[in-house]
Amino acid sequence: MICPVCQETLKFYCSCKDYLVSGETFSVLKCPMCGFAATENPPGPDQIGKYYHSEAYISHSDTRKGLISMIYQWIRRIMIRRKRLMIEKISGRDSGSILDIGCGTGHFLHEMQQKGWKVEGVEPDKGARDCAYGQFQLKILDSSALEAFCKESREFDVITMWHSLEHIHDLDGTVEKLKKLLRSGGLLVIALPNRTGYDASIYGKDWAAWDVPRHLWHFSLYSMQKLFQKKGFVSKGVQPMPFDAFYVSILTHQWKKDSFPLLRGLYTGLKGWWYSRKKVQASSSLIYLFSHFKQAQSQSAEA
Repeated sequence: MICPVCQETLKFYCSCKDYLVSGETFSVLKCPMCGFAATENPPGPDQIGKYYHSEAYISHSDTRKGLISMIYQWIRRIMIRRKRLMIEKISGRDSGSILDIGCGTGHFLHEMQQKGWKVEGVEPDKGARDCAYGQFQLKILDSSALEAFCKESREFDVITMWHSLEHIHDLDGTVEKLKKLLRSGGLLVIALPNRTGYDASIYGKDWAAWDVPRHLWHFSLYSMQKLFQKKGFVSKGVQPMPFDAFYVSILTHQWKKDSFPLLRGLYTGLKGWWYSRKKVQASSSLIYLFSHFKQAQSQSAEA
């Protein structure tokens, strides 16, 4: 497998277990140059669906059963408002068009719609789309909508991908679609697990955010920024996701069936949160902010 960032051959890094569904083990490969990593030989688009079939996969099922689900729901309520405020501050606008790719059950889009934004959502899982319509009357589209939007020359003021890019098989093709769909000077927001964060370094191959084989790609801050800069995007900054360290740490201990998973996870999460306050690279997950200037690029090419 070749690294999409620097074209080096990926090397074996570690073996990770699918704790959520299958119990299978998958190898993770890493680039020796930039640190980009990928799950080796993951199920293809036609086979991957069965690896999401678990009530514990909260972003699709929206379940409220169990401790982890309760924590997830509580964190999501807080973060949705914070996400909206961040977008409005950085984009400089309090309304406009927004596309959320991998929108799950639609909670974030509902928040944006309630505040006056014109929303579109794309989600491959039918159950999640049905849940979004049942709760919020949001008509979420399947993944084929991205290609349709490109053919229609649709453009959006803001595009968001909250923990969804790592799930998409066609990484290069998706980045190219983002360039087409983002209005010149618009805001692209991508949240991803940070494989070089504090909690990842503590848990190693058992880190819950490897989440193989659902997570196909595993980014570090350096490899993510290099990939998008290579594609012509301009970085507008990186922000930590402070609560992810707690959630991922608790989930890691629960999946491993360790004793006192809540207390142990909270302890590691607290340390990760503290380190991320001083150094963004220590955050369990990172929010990447990009823009893209089509007109400036075309004028530069003509010159």
